[in-house]
Amino acid sequence: MRRTMLLLLLAAGCRTVPMGTSRAGAPSPRVAIDRFIAAANAQDVQAFLGVWGDEKGARRERSSSQAQRNEDERSAIILICHLKNTTYQVLESNPVAGNRSVFDVDLSQGAAHAKARFTVASTPDKAYYVADFDVVALQHAGFCSNSKKP
Repeated sequence: MRRTMLLLLLAAGCRTVPMGTSRAGAPSPRVAIDRFIAAANAQDVQAFLGVWGDEKGARRERSSSQAQRNEDERSAIILICHLKNTTYQVLESNPVAGNRSVFDVDLSQGAAHAKARFTVASTPDKAYYVADFDVVALQHAGFCSNSKKP
């Protein structure tokens, strides 16, 4: 009986947040942004790294050394701070060179509000990754800040 209870407790504690697929990336640019922000809200660094990438694929799949993986994880934690507990709306998109599109995204984190540009890249097999976003605009607006703005 104790063993059964222990197994049930362990199973209940081991939970993952489904991101829709085991494959890295997303099937569309919009879904890439959705998954990127969802991973930030879940504070799931591995899911975040699975949709953060470029035309070569996910960062998490390309880290060649433990030192690189550690650096990617540290960077992801900093970026997650700017996106977690965020409400957002994707406003418009514009294609740019090199299999990329730029999306204007309206974001709010508590009292902070900003518009940031997200760049989404696609691989030759049509997987989409968030390549970059304007974290400086979010910082200037007070995202990831302990200080309260008037």
